[in-house]
Amino acid sequence: MLNVATEPGFVMDEAETIWRHLDKLLTGHRLDGRLGSALFDALLGLRVTRPSYVKLTGLDDRTATRDLVGAAALGLLDAIGERRGRYYIAGEPLKQIWGVLRASRRSMADPCPTLMGEIRRHLS
Repeated sequence: MLNVATEPGFVMDEAETIWRHLDKLLTGHRLDGRLGSALFDALLGLRVTRPSYVKLTGLDDRTATRDLVGAAALGLLDAIGERRGRYYIAGEPLKQIWGVLRASRRSMADPCPTLMGEIRRHLS
C-alpha cells in the first residue's frame, strides 16, 4: 500500500482536522490562539524551541517563555532539558490527536503492484 498522503487534497484535509482539534484544546484551556502553531508543529513531531516560537509569533522572549511553560504545565507540551537547549515536544493530548488521525487514515491501492517484483528480477 502507498502512503495516503499522495492522494490529492489529503494533506489539506488532515491539516484542517488537526486545526479543529487544536482549536478545541486552546478554547478548552482558554489559551491564546497564537500557541496553535507551536502545538501544530509539536503534533507533527517537530521540536519547538523558544527562539523558533518567538520567530513564528513575533513575541518577546518573556511572553514566549510564559506561553510554552504554561502549555507544558497543562500537559499539552513536554519540556525536554533545562534552561539552555530546552525544547518542547507533543504532550499526551497531542499524541492522542495524532493517534486518532493515524487510525482513521484509509489506505490506497498500490498503482504499481508489480514494480517491486520487476526491480528484484532486474537486480538478480
